Amino acid sequence: MAGRTGFEGNIEYFLQAVDNNGNVGMVTLSGQDLAEGGTPYGSTWSGPKTYGITLGDSDSDGMPDAYEAQHACLVNGNDSAADPDYDTLSNLQEFGADTNPCVGDSDGGGDNDGSEKTRGRNPLNKNDDKQLTITVARNGNNRLIGWPVGSGDNSVMTAITSSIAPPPPSLARRQDQSSSDPIRDNQL
Repeated sequence: MAGRTGFEGNIEYFLQAVDNNGNVGMVTLSGQDLAEGGTPYGSTWSGPKTYGITLGDSDSDGMPDAYEAQHACLVNGNDSAADPDYDTLSNLQEFGADTNPCVGDSDGGGDNDGSEKTRGRNPLNKNDDKQLTITVARNGNNRLIGWPVGSGDNSVMTAITSSIAPPPPSLARRQDQSSSDPIRDNQL
């Protein structure tokens, strides 16, 4: 499930009841309309009585415990500033944006949530995702990475941001090692 629990912090609810004949009723409040300073206007107001519900937030990080329980990447303690899916949105920003803090691309459209939010697109609509088309070529011991303007959505990209991290130990290979797999030897 992406995003919110359906409950946001402290919420005000009103209750309605429907009888066997289909009549709808609710508890209402009414009172006098008052001007600034408490002077009555002479008219009255009426509206539904609301009931406040406060959701628990035992670690005081701004995200309800029920929301954190739904997302395995959220840990105990204040993790509001963390970004476990590396999409540049903090957990608290993901909570507010209705995106999944454990998945970098909540809508599965190919563009990460942070990129979409930064560029004014909807991270919950895969139809507005932009995808960078890259080319990788080997030149001796070097790998050349390019993104031709005429390929895919490259011409509409407003900015290209990259973050390069070393590969995990299970994928790392020393430069002087070779394999018998020509495809793996030519991959970045």
